Amino acid sequence: SPIRTSLPTTAELQGNFVGAHTINEPGTKTPFPGNVIPASLITPDGKAIGNVYTRVTGLAAAFNNSPVANNAIFQTPNPLNYREDLVRLDYRINQKHTLYGRFVDDYNNIYLAYGSGSASSSYIPVAPEYRNRPADGVVLSETWLVSPSIVNEAHVGGTWNGQRYQDIGNYGDRSTYGFTFPLVYNPVGAYPNGMPDMNIQNFEQWKGPDQTLVSPITNIEFNDSVSIVHGQHSIKLGAAVIRYRKDQNGRSYYDGDAIFNTGGGNPYSTGYALADALMGNFQTYNEAAYDPMGHYRYTEPAAFIDDSWKVSRKLSVDLGMRWEYMMSLYSAADNLAEFVPSMYNPAQAVKLDSKGNVIPGSGNIYNGLQRVGNGVSPGLAYLVPNATSPAVLGVPAGAPRGMYPSQNAWEPRIGLAYALNDKTVIRAGGGLYYDRMQGNPTMYTLNNPPYVGSSQYLYANLSNITGGATASAPWGTIQTIDPNLKTPYSEQISFGIQRELPKKLFAEVDYVGTFGRHLLVEPDINQPSFAVLAAAPTSAKINTLRPFAGYSTIQQFISEGTSNYHALQASVSHRAGNLYFTGAYTFSKNLSDASSDTANNYDYFNIHAMYGPAYSGNSGSSIDVRHAFVGTLVWTLPTLRGYNRMLRAPLGGWQLSSIIHLQSGFYYTVTGTSAGPLTVSRMADYVGGSGVLPNPGANGWFNPAAFAAAPQGRWGTTGSGNVEGPGMQIYNLSLTRFFNIRKDGSVNLRFRADFMNAFNCVNFRSPLTSITTQGFGTITSAYPPRQIQFGMKLAF
Repeated sequence: SPIRTSLPTTAELQGNFVGAHTINEPGTKTPFPGNVIPASLITPDGKAIGNVYTRVTGLAAAFNNSPVANNAIFQTPNPLNYREDLVRLDYRINQKHTLYGRFVDDYNNIYLAYGSGSASSSYIPVAPEYRNRPADGVVLSETWLVSPSIVNEAHVGGTWNGQRYQDIGNYGDRSTYGFTFPLVYNPVGAYPNGMPDMNIQNFEQWKGPDQTLVSPITNIEFNDSVSIVHGQHSIKLGAAVIRYRKDQNGRSYYDGDAIFNTGGGNPYSTGYALADALMGNFQTYNEAAYDPMGHYRYTEPAAFIDDSWKVSRKLSVDLGMRWEYMMSLYSAADNLAEFVPSMYNPAQAVKLDSKGNVIPGSGNIYNGLQRVGNGVSPGLAYLVPNATSPAVLGVPAGAPRGMYPSQNAWEPRIGLAYALNDKTVIRAGGGLYYDRMQGNPTMYTLNNPPYVGSSQYLYANLSNITGGATASAPWGTIQTIDPNLKTPYSEQISFGIQRELPKKLFAEVDYVGTFGRHLLVEPDINQPSFAVLAAAPTSAKINTLRPFAGYSTIQQFISEGTSNYHALQASVSHRAGNLYFTGAYTFSKNLSDASSDTANNYDYFNIHAMYGPAYSGNSGSSIDVRHAFVGTLVWTLPTLRGYNRMLRAPLGGWQLSSIIHLQSGFYYTVTGTSAGPLTVSRMADYVGGSGVLPNPGANGWFNPAAFAAAPQGRWGTTGSGNVEGPGMQIYNLSLTRFFNIRKDGSVNLRFRADFMNAFNCVNFRSPLTSITTQGFGTITSAYPPRQIQFGMKLAF
């Protein structure tokens, strides 16, 4: 799909902003004469930034050389080359033993024009990559018929996934565009001469080759299971061991990362970020000493037993228990560190000036950090260039290798089915299901100090990043894990009745409940309290108010989230004759305060303030739908046999199929933040009156006057998911007809006509829910209108 981005105009890249924006002399309110930057002030690195935009302008499918938003359209190729080789072995050793083997060799690579490991509209296509993913898998199993009632299955398998990204050509090199600024460190990484990452306010950012991912994975598994039939019992028990290995780089900013933004009190800004970039005057600059590599590992043993018991002709019961040892993920090199609040010593805290900058030498910049294990493993010390430096050794060790406890997971299961009569069955079941946490919470800590030396500077020029009166900013975002983290799990229950009805109908009604416990969320534990925010002046810098001075955001994974899903599910179906149809209706409520395992838009002091209709991700995309109906239909129309051929040929033998989707609206949270230090998205205040408009539509879905921005001193009062969005109705129809060209059917022609959203119903997308957004309360987009397509297929 085309991706729209914002690029500078040709005149702007030459420093000419006539008629576009007022450009002041740096740090003043005096405009440049004619609104043109003198050529002598455009630095070599500013010209290099311009060269990047000039290059990608030539790659655009369309470019409007005017200073307007989204003035470029990119539609880049992403060819995928794929090959798969399969080898299979089936060997019957004797009457009791059978051997099965399988080997799979996959190879694929894909061109990613946007680089950085993903094709995304977040970046412009600067440094393209090939994603190289050779994947191999081998399985060998043996089945042993011990006796007519006992069967043993042994299995060993392994998979390897390369997942390596490679920057191609010289598009990502500094020299290609003319970057000359000296780096703070002597970079260590796959692309030490790579171009820097850049983020220029109001223009599309780019990522250089230092963000290229290398992530080979190996999984090895052994398991054995025994099936036993004894009387009315069918018993299965077994055990397994999984060994997981993943080597992944941290993708730190070892080639440099510059941010050009007019906010934050930049004393050298012209008032327009692109002009600042042309002169090299950045707001923030980040650089890491090297690209770290984590060798992540865990071993997970498991065992289970299950008994399917035929109690009587009418009653069947399933009983089961599964045990898993959830070993926490660790790095074999022990090159990880985390922030531990209890180890933070206020007496050693750094001092900050009024702008939130660290005063050099004023305290311990590593205050509160702890290294895992007893230091870097000697056999993998080559991964950590500064493993023995005084700065690293000055940070205490001793944190658990996995940073959170390994845990035993006991998972009971029960199910039953009872036949009331020949046409009615009652079913019920329940179970406990644990979820191994994904690796990212641990992998995110790889870039933490002190192992990855890094520097951040404010308000200077690229030609002299560390010079002048520039003070170091607090550490960038620190990722950490609660040392008391618990493994997430869900409790699942169901109860239902199935009934065979007259006229070949089958009906089912079920109650389904799923309850998530200890779900992961990732709040900023370095948030100032609302009491501190209320007492602070509006102009205060957020970093001067944080409880852990010297740090900015500290995102800690904690297992405090919860979710509750209740649903009534009813369905009816008919599967006989010329008419097949199903109809399914769900009435449900899905409430949660955990939108995803990386959600971080929380009030850390009251996580459960976000409890409400469930949504997904920090953006607040709702997943709670109270009413939903889905119907399907396949109707083979009469062939008109016996009618005149002129009538039978065009009109007989058609097949009509349809899918109908009806649902009520998603739920959304109105957000709004008043001016002040805390700028993260928060719930707005409900100020009274009706929040619903009499005739909601695209120009006004809810009443904006009922909401106001929340003050700095507290969370908003609206509650989570307080606005219901538009519903949806979609009717898809298809007509199909086979024409036999030869009487024996060996050659036939199929004609098909598809009508998506056949009745052209208008289905609005979500309303704008941020008070600070222009058009708040309105809807700016809709799902696709009616689309019609025709197809013909000749089979012979």
